[in-house]
Amino acid sequence: MRSFFAFLRLPARERKLLIECWIELARAAVVTRLRPASICTNAKVAFKNLRLVSDGFALEALLLWVDRAASHHLKHMTCLERAVAGQRVLMRRGWFPLIEIGVRGGHGDWEAHAWLSLAGRSLDRQSGLFASMQPVALPR
Repeated sequence: MRSFFAFLRLPARERKLLIECWIELARAAVVTRLRPASICTNAKVAFKNLRLVSDGFALEALLLWVDRAASHHLKHMTCLERAVAGQRVLMRRGWFPLIEIGVRGGHGDWEAHAWLSLAGRSLDRQSGLFASMQPVALPR
């Protein structure tokens, strides 16, 4: 109940952004299960009719709000679901990041991670932990 009252104390624009992130995470959870191939499409083509928002949030702040919404979501959100939701939140504000997926390991001990990149730069705050991952070639 404390987190609900903390939510109510947020400024209106941050409350609105947190709700947007929470809804995008729920949408991403459904999309990754029902249409996983759809996340591999070109972002500019897939969301050409997306309504743009101008609310003054910085790119890093937007991704932080996606993470905050994920930490308070009803289900545990995977890195892929966070990346899909983050991509959509950023695209609504005029950025077009790509979803990158990487793997490492072998002999039955595999690890995978999904993150966003923009202009060749990883937007994942933990990018150093996943630097040794081999990118999976995704259709663009």
